[in-house]
Amino acid sequence: MRRAIVALALIVVIALLLVVGRWYVATQRVQDVATHAAQSIAPGDSKSTASTVRRAFSSSQAQADRGGYRLPESAGRATIHLHAIEAYASRQERDLAALPPPNLPLTAERFAQLKGLSDDGNARAACVLAEEVTKCGFLPSMGEKELQYRERKLQALQREGRTDDRLVKQIAGSRAMLKLLQEECVASVAVASAEPAWRHMLRSALLGFEPAMSRFVSSPMFDPTDLSASVDALAAYRSYYGPMLDAVAQRGDSFRMAVAAREYGGTPLRFNVFDVSVLIGGVSRDVARALAFAYATVELHSRQIAAGTSLSEKEREQAARQLASGRSRAAEIEAQSTPDERLQARALADQMIANWSPDVVSPRPKATRETPGKSKFDDFDSICRD
Repeated sequence: MRRAIVALALIVVIALLLVVGRWYVATQRVQDVATHAAQSIAPGDSKSTASTVRRAFSSSQAQADRGGYRLPESAGRATIHLHAIEAYASRQERDLAALPPPNLPLTAERFAQLKGLSDDGNARAACVLAEEVTKCGFLPSMGEKELQYRERKLQALQREGRTDDRLVKQIAGSRAMLKLLQEECVASVAVASAEPAWRHMLRSALLGFEPAMSRFVSSPMFDPTDLSASVDALAAYRSYYGPMLDAVAQRGDSFRMAVAAREYGGTPLRFNVFDVSVLIGGVSRDVARALAFAYATVELHSRQIAAGTSLSEKEREQAARQLASGRSRAAEIEAQSTPDERLQARALADQMIANWSPDVVSPRPKATRETPGKSKFDDFDSICRD
């Protein structure tokens, strides 16, 4: 009996060591992505980036010391991402001009061109690679699993003599989408040997490309049903989700501000236990910061309504609903806060608002690309080119 207990304990210890070791390898691989991104910045740009990072730390410290308020770790790291966005602004147009044309298969030659640009610090190229690998690698894989799950569910119902018209339509839609993806991706032969999509998107985000940062936060590109193959991605998201969410929220992204308010308020949006965000984790609870994002959200929607002379009736109604929802959320958080936290939140919100660009309140209309015979998956990488 004693030998059995010792053997069992030994097995448990070995298993724990393997898990810890695998997690360490995953975190090192994520660090490699960050190191590679830092090394690929041009010498002239790296000096500017180093300067902005120094300002980030000094700004972070100044915020931390104000009124005894200590920034949560995710907020302190967010400052570095904010300055990366600022530093990248001067390279955006140059990087866009260097991109190959859109809506072409990811052949070996096209992959090599995009990879070369990405290695040279072109954040848009890294973003395009992420979207191409998502379209022809990640989406078909997840689509197949989703289709199989729905088919099994329908078969179980049919064995009981029942059916579900909504489920039947979903299955037909999944099959049509997979067929379209197969036709779209038949020539994208380089996808099979490419790195996972999340690595390219993380690289683009770390280089300071704001749309990639927002996409990285909102659309986790790994399979939660296959964690053994997704440990590296999980490590990346657990490390960067909070800081990048905070950064894009501070930039005036209304949806991310609402998400950040809930995250810092301790009531994150979780749809079910299989939600990828459950695995990623969130940020540490900070009532003052949650309230700051809630205040900023209300201010944004108020300004958009006031400035929205060109808004349609439908858009105005939507903005009014968002404003009402924002006020309700702010009131909920205020009820849990102290007077000092409310004062600190107002100061933090005012600081965020003061740094918004004019596009936050009055976004420029997005360019449309009308192409005859356009496929549903054409312009899939449009966020990388806008």
